[in-house]
Amino acid sequence: MSKPESVTWGVIAIAFFIAHLMWHVGSGDPWNAMWACHVASTFIGLGGIARNRTMVVIGLLLLAIGIPLWGIFLFGGGTLVPTSILTHFGAAAVGLILIRKPPFQMQPRANLLSRIWWRAFVALAILVLMTRLLTDRADNINLAFDIHGRENTLPLDHALYVSAMAMTVVFVFIVSEWLLRKLCGANDALLSD
Repeated sequence: MSKPESVTWGVIAIAFFIAHLMWHVGSGDPWNAMWACHVASTFIGLGGIARNRTMVVIGLLLLAIGIPLWGIFLFGGGTLVPTSILTHFGAAAVGLILIRKPPFQMQPRANLLSRIWWRAFVALAILVLMTRLLTDRADNINLAFDIHGRENTLPLDHALYVSAMAMTVVFVFIVSEWLLRKLCGANDALLSD
């Protein structure tokens, strides 16, 4: 993939995030754009612009968690924000286009430290901490404050919940990374950087 082509795809992914952010700014709730699945668009976009595979894959891994949770939210009666289709499916499509072409294409060998899942986990942890610092507890963005559907949980309940979610996220990231490698035609078990 040529540099202008990857930059174009990157700009498209960032435009998806900006469109979604503007929707929330117009609705008076800009912090809702901080959900990990929306921020994933910026990882994919910046990765496309910088031609950085790690950033693109981090965005795709965040969507591997975000899209199913978004689906549960919608099927549970949540409101569909039209621009969220762009940050979920549009960004995922851009990311998949990017990683299937050189220089983003997955490498055949990887050692543990070059695998991307743990970097995605660190990025998500930092985002959740930023969410706790910057957003209102009542919004519970990225489930940073309470168990979904339960307010003011006991600290131990929330600690157990966060631990269980962390283990689930790591599992989903590892499996998703393996699936991305298979999708890209690489032979090794996990993506490399």
